[in-house]
This record gives sequence, structure tokens and C-alpha cells, in this order.
Amino acid sequence: FRFAQASEVANHLDGISGPWIIAGDFNDEPRSRTLDLFQARAREAVKPTDHAFTFPSREPVKEIDFIFVSPPYEWDVNTVRVVSDTMASDHLPVLAELERQSTQSQSAPSPAC
Repeated sequence: FRFAQASEVANHLDGISGPWIIAGDFNDEPRSRTLDLFQARAREAVKPTDHAFTFPSREPVKEIDFIFVSPPYEWDVNTVRVVSDTMASDHLPVLAELERQSTQSQSAPSPAC
């Protein structure tokens, strides 16, 4: 059921012509076919390997929360970290600083004279 849901989301993302970000609880771990769907379409904001677990928040033992951006070549992932805050959820939050690169279709505004 999880893979079927992820496939529906991935198919929807394939129809988006502009950039997109998808983040949250994917209920699956790295190297799963569910995560492969998104890794094939996007750039992952990769968490530090020594602090990647997000669930359960009090004593995390699984990495199931992720952030993906697309098109992959249009984004810089500057920093990614798991926030050690157990108050808001049963998952630890993932915080990423993302920067979209300028493309030819995006021009900087002209300075005012």
C-alpha cells in the first residue's frame, strides 16, 4: 500500500513543469523501492550520517523523514540537520537550507534608478 501511494505521488510530480519540494514522513527507510521513486526524480537533502534517524523522537532508530527537491540540478542543499526537539511530534524535524539556482528563464530584477 505504501509503494502504491508513493507511486501516485511520484506520477503527480512527473506532471509538474516547474520546481517542487516534497518533504515529510515517507514511512520507509533508505534503499527501499519507495525512496527509490523519489531519488530517481529529485535531489535528496541528505542528513548527516551520524544524525539521520528521525523516528521515534525520544529514541530515534529509523530514518523515515526526508526532503526532496526537483529539478535536482537547480538546487543547492546548503545545510541539513535533524533537530533534537521531541515536543512537537513523534518524529524529529528535519531542517534544510535550500537555495534555488538562477536559470536563464529567471532573471534578477533590474535595480531601480
